[in-house]
Amino acid sequence: MRVVEDWMDNLWRSCPDALFFCSNGVISERGRAVMGAGTARAALKIACGSAAIMAELRDPALAFVHVPSRNRTFVEDYISWKQGSLLATNGNISQLLFSEQVGEKWRSMGSLPTKLGSVKIGREHLCYVLPEYIGRIQVGTAVPGWMLRSDVQLIKRSIDDMVRLTDLNGWSYVAFPSPGAGAGDLGESETRELDEHMRALLDSRFVMFSRPDKKSKPSKKKR
Repeated sequence: MRVVEDWMDNLWRSCPDALFFCSNGVISERGRAVMGAGTARAALKIACGSAAIMAELRDPALAFVHVPSRNRTFVEDYISWKQGSLLATNGNISQLLFSEQVGEKWRSMGSLPTKLGSVKIGREHLCYVLPEYIGRIQVGTAVPGWMLRSDVQLIKRSIDDMVRLTDLNGWSYVAFPSPGAGAGDLGESETRELDEHMRALLDSRFVMFSRPDKKSKPSKKKR
């Protein structure tokens, strides 16, 4: 496994066999996956430019019904609906959102679950809630995954699923974000456990990326 610092859209342009984003497993009341931040948000933006997604939207048999939203375009709403449908059908596992052909090569976008979706929280579970949300929840109610810390056991299962997909599809170049980083809030021992699992399992086909310092991203020059 190689570790790099790069932006997700740059990695997508390098045409990997598959690029994964971290997902929180949450499905909204409208049946949409919550993809509002981090690599999930970046994946949403990338998917909006996919010819494969646009082709799906032209399918007359498509069951998708657009729900107008101030925060989502028509295409973004479809992608969130599709990811939500995959979660509802297959569960919170690593799975492919779409695949597209680029020249003679195919590349795929997939999800890598790091959070447990909506979880009913008791007092003994408050340690799983991100500190900034402790004051906003009621004990005994369901808390959405994006308010929770990442779950190291779920991440390990997600990594295992990603490897199975790689073997099944014969991929040789798979990129994925550093799981549990940022809003995942993993502790030192959990990070060490996860790192040991990944290094024992992931070979040279896999590239783990983290976002570079914001200062390193070139800004557009004003004309």
